[in-house]
Amino acid sequence: MSKLGVVPSPGDENTPYDPFDPDTMRLSQATLKSSAKKLVTNYTIRKTPRKGSFFRVHPDPAYQHITYIYLDKDEAGLDKETYLITPRFAAQLDDDYKSVMQSVVLYLAIERHSEKPFVWRVGIPLEGAKDNQFWSSAREKADIAKTQWIRIATGIGCYDHYEPKGAIPEPVWPEIPFGEILRLAFKNRVIDSMDHSIMQALAGIED
Repeated sequence: MSKLGVVPSPGDENTPYDPFDPDTMRLSQATLKSSAKKLVTNYTIRKTPRKGSFFRVHPDPAYQHITYIYLDKDEAGLDKETYLITPRFAAQLDDDYKSVMQSVVLYLAIERHSEKPFVWRVGIPLEGAKDNQFWSSAREKADIAKTQWIRIATGIGCYDHYEPKGAIPEPVWPEIPFGEILRLAFKNRVIDSMDHSIMQALAGIED
């Protein structure tokens, strides 16, 4: 029977336990860490990594995807929203509609010091069309970034890349499929029929 206020320590009933002893009250770092994983509910879609940022691209081909997108622009002609065109619907469209859309490869990329990756959209030419030097150089940089950290900058008609001066640890990638990441990135911005408001506007159909 222990005395009032003295709790026996585990494994030794004869050793008095002082709950207010500093060594007893001190929590380990492992205890302070939360066991719950942070829930990511959205991912950004970008034309390029942030200026001056070193970044990596996921090396697994499962984390890149070729598709059509539609870029909704504001009155100044700047990109406002990025819409995903489903492959099944894109196959039904004639060249007039496809001419206002863009074929892209989507990569999963992450910047140094960022906890969350982003979706990097890089243009690719349609079959038979001429490639764009910025697009082709961006795809080349994406391949390099699969194995090493780089940053890119706009050069003369293309992107240049630079390597870090020191070693940077390998990135930590999320353990969820790319399809789920794209679902969170595009959310309600998916075009899969002529009933979509974007397609109605392109067809000249007023609300």
